[in-house]
Amino acid sequence: MLEPGKLLTQPSAAVVTQVLARRASHRGYDIVVDAAEGDMPEAPFHPHPVARFDGSRWVPLRPGWSWILGRSCMEHDVLSVRLDLTDVQEGDHLAFGMCGGYDTSMAYDFGRGSAPRELGQ
Repeated sequence: MLEPGKLLTQPSAAVVTQVLARRASHRGYDIVVDAAEGDMPEAPFHPHPVARFDGSRWVPLRPGWSWILGRSCMEHDVLSVRLDLTDVQEGDHLAFGMCGGYDTSMAYDFGRGSAPRELGQ
């Protein structure tokens, strides 16, 4: 079975996010970014290449043992695993590639701070 829609659109979008927190863990480092599973609902199901902006260019992250966690504080809000986050610091910008297709079409507003609007306030 071939699904040309996803094949064509998956590489067409990226999610750019900022590192909010960085903590040492038994794996190396875990970081929390200001994106979440609502922005990338397919994150656990296929890998997204991740790059860090070093001030002049995007540098792909190498394989390692650290995790990138989303901002929702839910235990399954894990955006990427097995990356080397040694050089990643709070305030850095990261880009998750391959977020078109299902990630874009299935994104939702949970955890985006829109409760007053949703409640009509």
